[in-house]
Amino acid sequence: MYPTVSNRMDTESWKELGEREFPSRAVNLGVIQAYVPQGTSPYAPLVAPLWATHQGLPSALIQVGDSDPLRDEDLAYGKALAAAGVKAETRVYPGQHHGFIQFFKDRKRNSGGERALDEGVRFLRGAFGPP
Repeated sequence: MYPTVSNRMDTESWKELGEREFPSRAVNLGVIQAYVPQGTSPYAPLVAPLWATHQGLPSALIQVGDSDPLRDEDLAYGKALAAAGVKAETRVYPGQHHGFIQFFKDRKRNSGGERALDEGVRFLRGAFGPP
């Protein structure tokens, strides 16, 4: 669900949305400072998986709203996975913002959240089988 995979904040979606949408550049920088250990590059593969080697990874479903600053890096991640031979699906949900899946009960502001959550559950059941 709308992962942070680059930390460069240099895509078109960051340029378009990074000052007015969540997560803003300022918020994302705070997250990087809080979670990336001092002395570790914020672009290290274990911190920013877009910059990793992707061969042999399990299948992935990447879900992101079209109004999320992370949109383009998530699209790039899906392409990088597929280029490495990983089965990867990337879905962009029109009119949705960051957080729309976990706040799916607020249907007025997150109209695609419940559908995306259901799609995520179906993907996981397909990958791991029923509980």
